Amino acid sequence: MTIFKDDLRCDKCGGKCCLIYLPVEKGGMFFSQYEFRDWCEGFHENSYEYGVEPLFDPLQVYKLGNEWMRADLLAKGINPDACQYMGPTGCLIPWEKRPTHCTDYRCYEWLIQSTDESSIDKEHCSAQMIE
Repeated sequence: MTIFKDDLRCDKCGGKCCLIYLPVEKGGMFFSQYEFRDWCEGFHENSYEYGVEPLFDPLQVYKLGNEWMRADLLAKGINPDACQYMGPTGCLIPWEKRPTHCTDYRCYEWLIQSTDESSIDKEHCSAQMIE
């Protein structure tokens, strides 16, 4: 397995690829509450191995009537559209314990600089859609 790590590129970007709970109307990927629930429950299925606690529970934050939770997180500098392990200064999970979909992900910018652009599936590359 190849692991992609470029601290300088990622620091400059600020973690757009970590906006895993971004709603579809903002360029995210969730059309229904069922897709969202499956994603939340599956993405961090081995979270007990991380050695850190999540900053929030996305299923609770996005529950109807809990808009105050989003506001509270934003006031603390935590983006509720980002992964629950993404704090104001970056990911809380040590690099070697992060899920493989984090360590082997490369954003659109990275791909176009290292690959023939015609071979990139732009329609399904979410990082390019986030401004």
